Amino acid sequence: MEFKGLGQTIRNLRLQRQMTGSELARRCNVTRGLISQIERGSTVPSLDVLVRIANALEVPVGQLLDSSAVQPTQGMSHVAELDYYPVVRRKERRRITFPKENQVYESLTPTLSGQLEFSILRIGPLELENSPVYSHPGEEALLVLEGRLTVYLNDKPYHLEKGDSMRYPATIPHRYVCEGNRPAVVVMAETPVAFFNVLTRHLSTGNHLSNHSQEGKEARE
Repeated sequence: MEFKGLGQTIRNLRLQRQMTGSELARRCNVTRGLISQIERGSTVPSLDVLVRIANALEVPVGQLLDSSAVQPTQGMSHVAELDYYPVVRRKERRRITFPKENQVYESLTPTLSGQLEFSILRIGPLELENSPVYSHPGEEALLVLEGRLTVYLNDKPYHLEKGDSMRYPATIPHRYVCEGNRPAVVVMAETPVAFFNVLTRHLSTGNHLSNHSQEGKEARE
């Protein structure tokens, strides 16, 4: 996940609050060196650290992200124009776990600069009445890789098995229900980028969010 100006936005907010880098690091429980790298733009914070920074600066996470101009990708004709590495290794996926919903979300997209969000969703067994209902702008398309899944659009059920796919407007209230005792594994494509919706869910429910690649790096610093 790359943002132009994210580090500068964090630095500006910190200075506005007359807070030193060491104080911000202490409040976030990270090293002063990591804060310095983030502000210089040499390191992109994990989502967990980003949440801590937002809390320490007393601003919504969305303000940090929205204040950072996202690099457009339209009109590119050469790979040299990319300012990010286009591959996401399996161990580098950003993951959000939703215990209450019995779901695990993994982003397969290297940045939020495009028009499309690509992810894997693992949906465990849950009673229909406990399954959350979603509605947001854009479209969703999904492919069932494992298990059986029922997608409800309003109250109309669509039963899907391994290999089945589906597309629908995300503005229609929808929910996912795993059928059987084994989790359903689904590849999802969403437009526009749905990461902010997922992050908002994380923040509002206190679920766990991790970044496999960044956590180890932070522990070493």
